[in-house]
Amino acid sequence: MQIIITHRNADFDALACQIAAAKLYPGAIMVGTGRLSPQVRQFLALHKDHFELRPVKEIDQSVVTRVIVVDVRRTSRLQDFAPVLQRAKAGDPSLEVHVYDHHDSAPDDLSGQVLKVEPTGSATTLLVEKLIEQQLPVTPIEATAMALGIYADTGSLTFPKTTPRDAAAAAFLLGRGASMNSLRFFLHAPMNAKQRQILTSLLSQTSVIEFYGVKIGIRTVKLDKPVSGLSTIVNEALMLEGHEAMFALFPRGQNVTILARTWVPSMDVGAIMQQMGGGGHNEAGSVTLKKTTLGKAKAQLLDVLNNNPPRPYRVRTLMSTPVHTVSPKEILEKVQSDFDQRNISGAPVQKDGQLAGIVSKRDIRKAKQNNRAHLPVSSCMIHKVETIDPDASLIRALEQMMAKDIGRLPVIEDGNLVGIITRNDILKVVYPEQ
Repeated sequence: MQIIITHRNADFDALACQIAAAKLYPGAIMVGTGRLSPQVRQFLALHKDHFELRPVKEIDQSVVTRVIVVDVRRTSRLQDFAPVLQRAKAGDPSLEVHVYDHHDSAPDDLSGQVLKVEPTGSATTLLVEKLIEQQLPVTPIEATAMALGIYADTGSLTFPKTTPRDAAAAAFLLGRGASMNSLRFFLHAPMNAKQRQILTSLLSQTSVIEFYGVKIGIRTVKLDKPVSGLSTIVNEALMLEGHEAMFALFPRGQNVTILARTWVPSMDVGAIMQQMGGGGHNEAGSVTLKKTTLGKAKAQLLDVLNNNPPRPYRVRTLMSTPVHTVSPKEILEKVQSDFDQRNISGAPVQKDGQLAGIVSKRDIRKAKQNNRAHLPVSSCMIHKVETIDPDASLIRALEQMMAKDIGRLPVIEDGNLVGIITRNDILKVVYPEQ
């Protein structure tokens, strides 16, 4: 057995390293301790069908033949893997240790048969270089995950320890389809003290409107002098508040500058700003209105928004229908076979025509580990089911899945099950070329 491990509270660099290592070591299992940074947990909630971390408690460390250690080499940060580390320290000939890290050395560093430790800004860069060297294919989703690792650990290529190698690796991943929308959604650029002060002011003055299922935040902060990096502040406020779009108004003297940002494809903020005399593109725009008041500027913005409402994707457009359902009396082993044949990872459970629960491959796998695969679906199904309306936006479906860490939502209309939408349905929109 080969396992890929990293430190507790895994950040994007650690996760990206594991994903890259899994491609370099086919068959190796990515292992997690259950302790992840909040942003990484959110990312995995959306991409769990593509990147699965096996809990360390499910791994028999006595039978591991190769351990790949990434983004760490200090044994004090690998306390969850004490059994395999003890074998390594004792020189067990049946165990190989491969290490990929970029941190400074420490007295308790792990050694191994392969030791790739170099001063790059991101440990992910070391593994991406090997992927390039071996000419291994990388999907857009994999490229996004790895790019997150590089961008997060290099401050989007701005930290002092960033190297040309990091930039080259990032460029390679962008060329393989890494999603810029995802990078911006999950990353937060660093700010100076003045920028943080303005950010705090933005967040304390909340005005939220909703157009066709898209939440738009409108903020106002008065400036007494020019401030650099306003776009960074608006980006951060957009992500922190969780809205789909934001229009930040910065009055100074007789002028009002409006910065617009969005991360949803259904809204073209550049076009909106253009109608007000400014410009931009789908995701970003700006305008400076001269010799006007804040009240007039806000009224003009609302008028343009009303005439150019967003048109987001709806659950109805991407849901699968009719829905494959299972009975609570069906045997788990048979259900898993049906899932494999249909290439699905879960299904709603119906009893007497009513939604009674939901069951997934993961539920069945846990049952098999406990020798319960001969039992009916009712023995392991989830009874409390999250559902969604067919006219809800995909954004709401995405938020619900990430908040509850679930992979599918039955679609209910007038009390009836009319469809189902999954993570992969949403990912088809996020990664249209996948």
